[in-house]
Amino acid sequence: MSGGRRRAVLALAVLAAIFLLVSGDPQASCSKSCVAVNCNSIGIRYGKFCGVGWTGCAGEKPCDELDACCKIHDECVEKKGLTNVKCHEKFKSCIKRVKKSRKIGFSEECPYEIAMPTMIQGMDMAILFSQLGEGGGGGDDGGFGSSKEAGSVDVVSPVNVGKPPRHIPVIRHPGHPGYTARLGGSAELDLDIGSLGLKSPSDEQSVFLPVFRSGSCAEIGPKPNMEDEHICIDNLVDHLGGVACFPSPGAFYGVFDGHGGTDAASYVREKLLWFIIQDSHFPNYVDKAIKSAFVKADHAFADSVSLDNSSGTTALTALIFGRTMHIANAGDCRAVLGRRGRAVELSRDHKPNCNSERLRIERLGGMVYDGYLNGQLSVSRALGDWHMKGPKGSVCPLSAEPELQQTTLTEEDEFLIMGCDGLWDVMSSQCAVTMVRKELMVHNDPQKCSRELVQEALRRNTCDNLTVVVVCFSPDPPPRIEIPRSRVRRSISLEGLNFLQGVLNTA
Repeated sequence: MSGGRRRAVLALAVLAAIFLLVSGDPQASCSKSCVAVNCNSIGIRYGKFCGVGWTGCAGEKPCDELDACCKIHDECVEKKGLTNVKCHEKFKSCIKRVKKSRKIGFSEECPYEIAMPTMIQGMDMAILFSQLGEGGGGGDDGGFGSSKEAGSVDVVSPVNVGKPPRHIPVIRHPGHPGYTARLGGSAELDLDIGSLGLKSPSDEQSVFLPVFRSGSCAEIGPKPNMEDEHICIDNLVDHLGGVACFPSPGAFYGVFDGHGGTDAASYVREKLLWFIIQDSHFPNYVDKAIKSAFVKADHAFADSVSLDNSSGTTALTALIFGRTMHIANAGDCRAVLGRRGRAVELSRDHKPNCNSERLRIERLGGMVYDGYLNGQLSVSRALGDWHMKGPKGSVCPLSAEPELQQTTLTEEDEFLIMGCDGLWDVMSSQCAVTMVRKELMVHNDPQKCSRELVQEALRRNTCDNLTVVVVCFSPDPPPRIEIPRSRVRRSISLEGLNFLQGVLNTA
């Protein structure tokens, strides 16, 4: 046998031995990284709570460290409850420490790489890493993920371990009925996630993911007391920590126009969001959760005050998950969307003399006198005002149930204006949108825009407290709107101008 052929045979023998060693010894397949084999089971619990199906070499870190983090999480849930902030801060710190090791990876068996948040009890580790990383989870900060753009969903680089599955499971996301993710052996995705505002690899051009910036302004106006309240939360993940999870980005805004004192407005401002996320319908049916939360907040306020308390409040909220915005309104506050310079009203003023509200009031035994419900209240829906309501659970003319409007945000949706009736009594929706858009093109500051709206309402002699919230959906100012030139040129002669001037002078 020649020397070249002998060397070739020897090389083949060595390769065969290596193959047998790798395939026969589990330790040989260790990738020196902690691998989440079950990372594609979105919405399905790992063990009892977050217990993970990690694989890796025995005693290898950070697998053990990750298990320790999960034990902290289980203690948070079992012993201290989901609302214990300090407990969850400890859990988040543990995850961040593991993340910095840069040894976390995902197996080839898990081609679904887009982090989809679910409830904390069934949270995927990919979700935790994408939400807990500084700077959006980019790889430059010591993390394992990579983010294509600010505010986008983190995409995790897979580690090639094991073989792809032989079948293609179909998983329904629990928070959004109709959502389907097909997980195949390759990295192909067939997702219907447009309604969540999340990035679809197959349609990069049509994706719009809002970036929330807000500003607010409140003034007492000509009233002797300030009874309005408002709330602005641009990042629900940062605000709530590990208490609840939902598609990111998430935000919450509210305007509460109180009357008869500040008790009701202050209570609803503080409690309403918690009633929403703790409702049994959340996050599967967000609209039902919001509607239920309004009624629960109304009843809880009644339990927290004396029987003779006459305080009440209207409530207007905007809850946003990804691109899906849920507007809920009970009262005469108003939400107006600025869409490329055009005003789109997303709520309806609940006034007693509105035809549909009048019919509802009269059907339930109430009356409308001079524009007032039972001659006392200028709104037909409000929380509180229990001196005008019957026993809990009974249906009465004054309702705390909100009307809801769901909107999918697009690139044309530039900002949202939320204001109490002190603004809308003296300004039209289109006027407010035009004014805000013009100001944003100058300074791009929603805080200044809200202040300008309040000052303009005061100049127009509003008679009420003033509260305005402006929410921008992009970090950039609105673009200039190019008006196409008409193909038909219109002109007027000097004689025509003189004639027109004469008509105006004699008018």
